[in-house]
Amino acid sequence: MKRFLSFLLGLCLIATGFAAAESTNTFKPGTYDVVVTAHNGPMTVHVTFDETKLTAIEIGENQESGYIGDQVFERISAEVIECQSLNVDSIAGATVTSAALKWALSDAVKAAGGNPSKMNAPASPDTTEYKDEVTQVVVVGSGAAGLAATLQANELGLDVILIEQLGLLGGSSVRAGYMVGGDSSVQKAQGIDYSAEDWSNFMQRRDAIHPGLWQEESARAMALKAGENITWLDEMGVEFGPVNLGWQHYGPGGARVGPFAIRAMHDQLDQRKIDYRLYTRATEIIMDDGVAVGIKVVSPNKQEYSIYANAVILATGGYFANQEMVEKYDPEHAMFLTDVCIGADGSGMLMAEKIGAVLDYMGESNYHGLATVWGGGSRSLTLPAGNGCIAVNAEGKRYVNEAGPYELLTKGTMEQDEAFCIMDQTLMDLDVIKADTGLSNIVEMYEVADTVEELAQKLGIDPAGLKATIEKYGQDVRDGKDTEFGKDPQFMRGDFSTPPYYGVKSTVENHTNHGGIVVDIENKVLDANGGIIKGLYAIGECSASHIQGFYTYQDCIHNGRVVAQVIAEELK
Repeated sequence: MKRFLSFLLGLCLIATGFAAAESTNTFKPGTYDVVVTAHNGPMTVHVTFDETKLTAIEIGENQESGYIGDQVFERISAEVIECQSLNVDSIAGATVTSAALKWALSDAVKAAGGNPSKMNAPASPDTTEYKDEVTQVVVVGSGAAGLAATLQANELGLDVILIEQLGLLGGSSVRAGYMVGGDSSVQKAQGIDYSAEDWSNFMQRRDAIHPGLWQEESARAMALKAGENITWLDEMGVEFGPVNLGWQHYGPGGARVGPFAIRAMHDQLDQRKIDYRLYTRATEIIMDDGVAVGIKVVSPNKQEYSIYANAVILATGGYFANQEMVEKYDPEHAMFLTDVCIGADGSGMLMAEKIGAVLDYMGESNYHGLATVWGGGSRSLTLPAGNGCIAVNAEGKRYVNEAGPYELLTKGTMEQDEAFCIMDQTLMDLDVIKADTGLSNIVEMYEVADTVEELAQKLGIDPAGLKATIEKYGQDVRDGKDTEFGKDPQFMRGDFSTPPYYGVKSTVENHTNHGGIVVDIENKVLDANGGIIKGLYAIGECSASHIQGFYTYQDCIHNGRVVAQVIAEELK
């Protein structure tokens, strides 16, 4: 099996193909510390030189997303040191972090007395020849759904090829906050008595708040298997931290679990020598007499070839990175920023539609009504919302149940002229908030004040209104009952009695799509007549979601495993 095929082939060519492997620079030996602004905030880079070469790169304090940052640091650093050139490609899907690192290295070269323009040798072209491939399963897209399907198919003895159009695995899933479920190995290890049935019942209560969330057959199947799916990831090496509220499975120290899950699944691909191909873009589903028999792709060096398979699994994500599709299907929210990766371009949906699949619920999406514009894009405030912050308007009044369904939170925020997320030190000290925000980012993102009135003045909120709201909400927290919006007491984690106080202006962000390719409960793609398009499957966000409004990460892992099991049974 090929390991990391497209990237490593390119790296080998680059490593041997630079016009000037030896720099004509001379340097003052030593280690130079450079601080630059990266995607999520300041990033420190320690760069070491001898008299003629850049010899070591160490990444210091930074706030970059775990897995994404690690991929950039490891791969670009290795290329620069091997090739003694700064003229290396940025990693698609992590271009801002890539650019920041290269900028830091350029500054370090200058600090050491060198000239960056003398470390600019171009790479030789990639002349790799690609040929058609035959396998049992081809998976298109490497987010949580695609990775789960690939690994489960491998465990069941199937030959599988995974392709990804970007330069790194994970898609938008790398940003996931937590996984949900009951009766997991993680909960049991922490002495938490929370069963799969408890979680299923909780989901049904959510449906009472927001009808349509609970699609009985598929959603209950996922809920009852949620803990088992988390255990599967735990056994695979995903690092989990303390379980929050009995059912929210975060990463270590309350960090977002997404980077840890993607890293562990990436490691599994390598350990099992599974064939996965980066910078490989799917262009067309190959059909033969109404049956999907493969996928046409474009290689990293722009060659076209085909991968023929018994089963084609589309796991290409949603369409929020495709502004044309947003304006077509969801014009009401077209002006908002999004937190999805650039690979969520709707390509899987469009390929499926072209061969007769049906797209449905395309205007139904998941928005988050508490996000802030920061770091060149939007930054979700999902974790503060689910752990006790209050959302207020310019009058200082709460306008929604902050921990309620995303749709209601979004509707509430859109109805306000201005909206704000407010916390006190008790909430900011929660592991899940600290780990997600980062201490250096708190200073940049939030206004901070010792009194409620002072914070209100900094944010442009009516001081008397905010003070009255916080006093009332604080009493509700102490009484264990939200008298205004009925927030579940488990999400009311601070009574706002501990200064300093923190606040940030908030807006709506486009988060995930519910609409997509219509599938049955086994994730088989359906045509306009409700018939199955043989050989074609769709999972994750590119499919019409089984669960409206919540917890798509668990849905991706669950249906990734389910579709592999279905295919394995059919290929017996």
